[in-house]
Amino acid sequence: MNKGQQIAKLQQLAEDKIAIEAVEDKQAYAESRVKEQYIPVAPDEEQDKL
Repeated sequence: MNKGQQIAKLQQLAEDKIAIEAVEDKQAYAESRVKEQYIPVAPDEEQDKL
């Protein structure tokens, strides 16, 4: 593999890593939105005392 091929391969790997991270970020965001909408949040005990 020559230098140009190595650089192209590294660029492709970097692009792939960025794409994977973007998907993971979207999944984490979607999961947090689902939890926000469908999982009731227990009231804070300190607030109950006020």
